Order: sequence, then C-alpha cells, then structure tokens
Amino acid sequence: MISKKGSLITGTLLTLAISPLVWADQPAVPSGIADVLERKVQAWNAGDAQAWGADYIDDSIVINLAGMRLEGSEANIDRHAEVFAGPLVDTTLEIDVVDIHELTSYLAVVEARLAVNDVSSDMDIPAVTDAGVLHTRMSFLMRKVSNTDWQIQFAQNTPVTDPDSASYP
Repeated sequence: MISKKGSLITGTLLTLAISPLVWADQPAVPSGIADVLERKVQAWNAGDAQAWGADYIDDSIVINLAGMRLEGSEANIDRHAEVFAGPLVDTTLEIDVVDIHELTSYLAVVEARLAVNDVSSDMDIPAVTDAGVLHTRMSFLMRKVSNTDWQIQFAQNTPVTDPDSASYP
C-alpha cells in the first residue's frame, strides 16, 4: 500500500516529467513556486487570461515585452485577454527555470527562459525566430502568502533576439 506521502511524491514527479516546465539544474525549487509556474503554462496554453492573472497579487506590477507597465492583476488579465484573442492566439508556452534566489523565507526572485511557440510570422517582434518561436527572459519577484502558496508581486519580461548566443544560458 502506498502512503499519502508516497502518492503525493509520485504524482508530483509524474507531473514534472510530463510538464512543459523545465528545471535547469535547480536543486530545491519550493513546490509553491513550481505550482505557480505550472499554472502559468496551463493558463497560457488554454488562452485563459483570467487564470493567467490569478497568481498575481492584486497590486502587482508587470513590465511586458513591449515595455508596457501593467499595474495590478486586472490590467494584466485585460492585456492577456487581448493578446490571447489576437496576436498570440493558439500559441503555447514553455518555461525553463534558470535560477531561484530566496531573498527571505517569504520572498524569492525566479529567473526563467520562456519560449512562446507557434507565433505568427505576421507579428512585428524581432525576437520571433523563423520557426515561429518567441524567446524571452523573465524575472519574477514572488511572495509567499501562506504556508504553501506563493504569488507574483512583480515581473519583467525581455525579448531575446539571439537564443543560441552564449549569453542566453
């Protein structure tokens, strides 16, 4: 008989094995942070702006690819509703965690590489490859809001024009 703990560990390992979320040599990723990033991937791939914004603190700030400052989770949700219905419709997201710096027991900076796949060649973004992939580097400031739950307080996303460069490890 498998214990609840064994089931949880097995289920978590299986989820990570089949997930488009990649941990780049991260020895100990807090499960709450992994949960947030996995929900972001699921929300993006479903084109669900409400779910995309759900993990942002109400007064969060996001600086997006275009340099727009999105103040508050509702502004983030509204902007993603626009892009999911428009230029980024039917795209998929992959997140590769590069580094996590736990600043305190309740604050962490998460650095990740993002790949948005199936981007239309009509998009006027220099970072989109010929294969239709938009590469970005995104930083999240996450705040622990309970014993197990984290939310995003701040995020900044930068397009990467040369994903094969040595400066994009």
